[in-house]
Amino acid sequence: MNKLVKRFEIVVGIGLIALFFTMIIAGFVTIEKQNPTVFVTTFTDEGIQTAINSLGTSGGTVQLIRGTYTMSGDTYVGPEKVNCLTIANNNITLRGLGTATNLYFNGLVKQFSQGIYITGANVTIENLKMDGGNVVVDYGVVFEGTTFGKVLDCTVTQTNLDCVVFDDSDDMI
Repeated sequence: MNKLVKRFEIVVGIGLIALFFTMIIAGFVTIEKQNPTVFVTTFTDEGIQTAINSLGTSGGTVQLIRGTYTMSGDTYVGPEKVNCLTIANNNITLRGLGTATNLYFNGLVKQFSQGIYITGANVTIENLKMDGGNVVVDYGVVFEGTTFGKVLDCTVTQTNLDCVVFDDSDDMI
């Protein structure tokens, strides 16, 4: 009798597992892959940009630790330095630790310079202090042609024109 019960338990267990996988294949159950988090400890725009690019097209979070990150503006359009950071992929979150995480935009001397330039959809910038620096950027954060972008709990100071710009973008928060 004991062997019969154990066999029944095994058959039922295998049946439930098979049912679960059948439901996944049929689309009744989805298992979402958690987006990765990359921690940045290099206090430069190159370190942050490398972390953003490492997330690829699936997206994820770039977490900045406490400190001041010096943004030198190494993204070029033609011979001119234009952007400190560029986020072209979708589903990216750039997250700091409030005023303890400062992006200091320094070295951008060209017209229409931008601290963070975003063309990816569903991008969130949160919990950061952004400072135009002693050279002063024209724009702190620019969303261009995007959807579902967010700027949450951020401070942007010392920009020549605008702190945050939504250019040809929809459903922004």
